[in-house]
Amino acid sequence: MFNVTTRRAAVVLLTGLAAVAATGRAGEIRLTAVGPSPARGLLVNRTIGRRPFDPVDPSVPAVVVVHGLNPFHPLVHFTMGRSYGEALGARYGAAVQVLEWDWNAATTTDVLLGCSANERFCEEQGRMLAAALIAARIDPALLTFIGQSSGVVVSASAAQSLYAYHGRPIRRLTMLDPYHAQHELIFNRLSVTSCASAVDHYWVPGPSGFGRSADYSGVTSTRLASPRRYRGLIRPLHSDHMHAVRWHVGTISAGD
Repeated sequence: MFNVTTRRAAVVLLTGLAAVAATGRAGEIRLTAVGPSPARGLLVNRTIGRRPFDPVDPSVPAVVVVHGLNPFHPLVHFTMGRSYGEALGARYGAAVQVLEWDWNAATTTDVLLGCSANERFCEEQGRMLAAALIAARIDPALLTFIGQSSGVVVSASAAQSLYAYHGRPIRRLTMLDPYHAQHELIFNRLSVTSCASAVDHYWVPGPSGFGRSADYSGVTSTRLASPRRYRGLIRPLHSDHMHAVRWHVGTISAGD
């Protein structure tokens, strides 16, 4: 458990790191933008040709992108849903909807209070996401979730809630470098392989990746290269942990 002084020191340190990390290389897929997002759990439409608050079409397949914890808020907010919207839009047009669960302003609520508090908070965000998708009347068979880091826990919780409501699994869950200590929660307590017809797990080893192989039945686990290694500790928003997302967006753009 962190005391108040430790928490404040950590926030100052992370804010400084964010300032260093906010600028990227020319031509690199951007996953962040400078400044805050006020959203504390909001479904945003990132489909090509659509506005952020345009309604969801329940008859069209949807990819739901869920970012992870953002300790850099309010200096920086994640925008990976936009990158997926551009990549999938260039490949499929409006035949695939891209939705983003924006919880940038809420992720720091429990980020320094310990793993169990974070997990409970992520599970609650997942239930909120599921409620938004149920309200949008999307059949789970049309849903693909892409979760990054703790966004995988949010996605798994949403999939579990949707399964409990519909009695049917979502089409696919793609997991991008979830923290290995959360595997027990994701695969056992949330039973994600029962709630998703297919589960893809992409992970990056340390020192600036969080992942580890997930040797569970029904899971396709793939180790990715770690090009940043120790440099990623200095530039956390350009670490191997974030490289997993850039790599995945790049495979869509390349048509893989």
